Amino acid sequence: MTGRRKVKRLRFGGRVFATILGVLLLFGAVGTGRLVTPNLSFLQTNIKATSNACVKQFSTTTTGTVGCCSLTGANSVYTSCNTASDPWCNAYPCSGDGCCSNAEDACNYFGRSWCDSDWPSLTKTCCEVGWVCRNDMAGCTPSTIPPTDPGTLEFIPPNLTVNVGQTFYDLRARPVGSPPIRRVTFTTDYPEYISIDPPEDTEQGNQFLTNVTGVQPGTSIPITARSYNASDQFLAEVTGYVTVLTTNTLTITPNTKTVNRFATSTSPFTARYTGTAPNHVHFSSGDVTKFTVVTASDNSFPYKTNVSGVGVTTGTLITAISHTVSHVELARDTATVVVPTPTITLSPNAKNVIIGQTITNAFTASTTGPAPNHVVFTPATGGYFTVNPTTDTPSNGFKTSVTGVRLGTNILITARSYYTNNNTVLLASDTATVTVSSPSWWQVLNSDIQTKGSLTSSVPAVANAYFSALTSGWIGPGVVAYPPGYTANIPTGKVSVKGWLANSSATNPKTFNYAYFAGQIPADVIPTVIATRTPAATVFTSGGTLKYGYYWYIYNGNAAAAQTLTIPTVNLGTRRIILLVPNARVTIGGNINLNDGAGFFMITAKNNITVANSIGGTGTTPHLEGIYITDGTFNAGTAATPLYIRGSVVGNTAVTMTGRTYNAVAATPAIRYQYAPDQIWLFPGKLGARKINWNEVAP
Repeated sequence: MTGRRKVKRLRFGGRVFATILGVLLLFGAVGTGRLVTPNLSFLQTNIKATSNACVKQFSTTTTGTVGCCSLTGANSVYTSCNTASDPWCNAYPCSGDGCCSNAEDACNYFGRSWCDSDWPSLTKTCCEVGWVCRNDMAGCTPSTIPPTDPGTLEFIPPNLTVNVGQTFYDLRARPVGSPPIRRVTFTTDYPEYISIDPPEDTEQGNQFLTNVTGVQPGTSIPITARSYNASDQFLAEVTGYVTVLTTNTLTITPNTKTVNRFATSTSPFTARYTGTAPNHVHFSSGDVTKFTVVTASDNSFPYKTNVSGVGVTTGTLITAISHTVSHVELARDTATVVVPTPTITLSPNAKNVIIGQTITNAFTASTTGPAPNHVVFTPATGGYFTVNPTTDTPSNGFKTSVTGVRLGTNILITARSYYTNNNTVLLASDTATVTVSSPSWWQVLNSDIQTKGSLTSSVPAVANAYFSALTSGWIGPGVVAYPPGYTANIPTGKVSVKGWLANSSATNPKTFNYAYFAGQIPADVIPTVIATRTPAATVFTSGGTLKYGYYWYIYNGNAAAAQTLTIPTVNLGTRRIILLVPNARVTIGGNINLNDGAGFFMITAKNNITVANSIGGTGTTPHLEGIYITDGTFNAGTAATPLYIRGSVVGNTAVTMTGRTYNAVAATPAIRYQYAPDQIWLFPGKLGARKINWNEVAP
């Protein structure tokens, strides 16, 4: 295949001349001289055609790559450009004669002037940079317009690393100098390794951007940026290199961690990788007002960090990113940090207290979240009750006692937990209620009463309500007596219908306790032993040791071993029972009743006797009947229902009735003690005081 010729016909002096245009801009000679003269020998051996300035070689081989273009057959046209062989090859696609359509196009492509060099001849030339056509058509002349500075380009970064499937965003091609760049293209010869998007960018703040994504692993994959001016003339290029790594993963565990405010997690988040080993892993908080990371960067496998709670959050992300030594990201993962809301719970949620009564450790505050420095207890305004202490510490368990001052219903008490000792960091708060009532009152029916100390009963100002009262058939109330040095706190006019109140002491020097009665038992009485702490009612309604007209029982449990005898609900009928409890405590778990005038019940115990809270209620039937004697405290139980006892109660240490908080202003008392003469008549003579009769006998 021979080069195609361009022919010009000029009429000069009546002759027509046909001249082959043989002027060629030689690639290697650009910029080395002012005027390039055709070299016919070089033209014949190395140039395909004078009109193909982009092609430097000529061949008639059947196939293969020659210069910029590829052959498809002997002496055939070129079909595609070989862009790797010469930058000129990118100017135009292959034409029938090569990469560029003609030498003039090639000259113009490089921003030079295409001029007549020897007018009036037909010879053309391509001026060097900075030269333009002479006005007399006699070649090139220096231009008065400064030549365009093509400048240079640089990649930032010059080399980069990405993972398979990972995108490196905003790879920058930055011009050096002041070239008039309009656009920059980004290309690679290896799209099977990396993809580029966008392939072209216009100026953005004197920088041109593209994104590079790894396709498959590879090293030193070239990527080239080329700059062009507003006339779309090529200015400069730069080549950088991309390394595509194997797919990497990073997994952070656990996927959720809970940490309290002002606290640091006791176990860390841990990040583990697959693929390329990172130089380090960076940890970051999604919101530092919720939590902070203790170790922001770790370079030891497994990579770890703890977190510190700052503010309450139901879920804020922590991010772990693995990096190469040059801080190229390999992989990332996220987990969730929860900082729960601190809580405080005041228990119980309600408390009843009577005026003048103090309930020790009435309320306890339990907390979750950061450990409080202290808890502040505050009663509502109005002076209904007081608390002590007002501030409590963890060592005491966040407790306070309550003392009733004046009547009030559902009055708030507030507990607030604080993280600091100056009350500046409030953690949580909770409320409960306190009801303050008048002291519940108690009553004696048909009987005298003698105390060993002060006597108090807040009898309400209602009709027919008296401390010492009568039932039908009785002709007068009993005498109320208390010892000198003590007081009787009974409202005026409420002692009895007669008002009999005596400040005097009992004269009997004997103490009727367990030892006294046990010492009175005849030697031939062997009580039946109760083997269990929770005997059935049938134990008392059948069986037992019958002696002197009474059934005798004993329970030998050990109070030190927290053993308590619980007496069930039982109706004794006409049976007469004597129960001895020398060691254990006693709980009366149900009503104890009998046939009046026929049945008898007596219990004497060394330790406390307590009435179950479930016993009580309004009505005319007594809840307990018989005689109850303890060396310790007789406790009437804690309930808001009245308790009715027909018989006698002796608490040699104390009788506690404050737990019964039945309506303080009702005509029915919280506790009623009714004298039972039949129990006195049926009291066993063997347990009574013995008299010694002296008789003179014959010697």
